[in-house]
Amino acid sequence: MNWSQFFDLVLYWGIVIIIVGAVVRIIALLLTRWWNFKRSLNLVFLRVMIPKKDSKEDKQSGGDAEHEQFGTGKEFKKITGIMAHLLQNLQVIFSRKIRHRFIGQDFFSLEYAMINGLLYFYVVVPREFTYTVEKQITGFYKDAVIDQVPDYNIFQKGNRSGGTYLILRESYSKPLYTFQKLESETLNPILNAFSKIGDNEGAALQIMLRPVRPGWRKKCRDLADAMYTRKKTRWLSHPFGWLSSFLGIIVRGPQPEYI
Repeated sequence: MNWSQFFDLVLYWGIVIIIVGAVVRIIALLLTRWWNFKRSLNLVFLRVMIPKKDSKEDKQSGGDAEHEQFGTGKEFKKITGIMAHLLQNLQVIFSRKIRHRFIGQDFFSLEYAMINGLLYFYVVVPREFTYTVEKQITGFYKDAVIDQVPDYNIFQKGNRSGGTYLILRESYSKPLYTFQKLESETLNPILNAFSKIGDNEGAALQIMLRPVRPGWRKKCRDLADAMYTRKKTRWLSHPFGWLSSFLGIIVRGPQPEYI
């Protein structure tokens, strides 16, 4: 075999691999979309309401005291910390089944919706985890009232609609502001804007979440060590790490880190 025949053979098999990879990618994409659609039909909407506690200061100020107390300072971080622990406990929905390596983990969402001039909060979860999530919520928020309700609709006939996605520009392992570093509730400006919406309008804020494999913390620590010491960590320098990443992209496609 001369060099010309060798290069022709390499080119031939290279084209075959690309075509096979593209076919596998398209099939995987179609199956993933079908499975996600199937998942969406199996979601339960839990409307969560927590009774307002009137303090003496709150009554005297007409309700602003509680808002200021919970929106800033130590009280804000304390209350946000409770939600952080709740989200950590929802890791229980993580599945080690083989199929979830290809189609991804089940997702749930936290949603604010402004409907007919009233603001509601929903936790949307897969049906099989409804009881587990309810127990977790009431475990951290004992006064919470949880009702299973139909899917809400913020759209009205004749109105225009618009929306956008927020995704991380960098890897999830890069530093982010956490609630420990913040001085005030970041959702307040958004919810205040929601309060300006008219009765014939609607809006919703949806935060999509899904559990990840337990090893993500170690990977983040290894990456941080690599950034500061300029040394390659074992998982970054694994000789077949590129092959695992390549196959993952072919099967699942690039996975943005949603916030």
